[in-house]
This record gives sequence, C-alpha cells and structure tokens, in this order.
Amino acid sequence: VNPVAGPWFNFSMAEPSGVAVAFAPGEAPLLALTTLVAPLLAGANTCIAILSESAPLPGLLLGEVLATSDV
Repeated sequence: VNPVAGPWFNFSMAEPSGVAVAFAPGEAPLLALTTLVAPLLAGANTCIAILSESAPLPGLLLGEVLATSDV
C-alpha cells in the first residue's frame, strides 16, 4: 500500500517476468550465485542457475537449502 494525498488507494505489487537464467562464475561461486539468484527470487521469478564447472558444489548445496526451506 502506497501513501497518497487524496481519497483513493494506491497499491504496488511485484509482477514476475517469468523464467530467468543466472550463470555463476568460477570465482567465489557461492557469493556470486546468491547475488545473482536473490533478486530474481525476490521478484517472484523462476530461476534456472547454471553452475560453474570448476566449483559446482556450493551451488548444489544452495539449491538443496532453498528447496528444503520452501523458497
């Protein structure tokens, strides 16, 4: 609900844009993946995360944590 100066109401809602893809780089894979995925999930989008080949384990663990926490 947004405050307005008048006798009416104003509402803002996040509109998802659909499916988005995030490519995680090889350097600092967990930090980079969370900074790429968090804004997509906050915007109510579906996110496909492509993990780095050099360090896929942090991304896999983050996916398991998000799945078990119902995000």
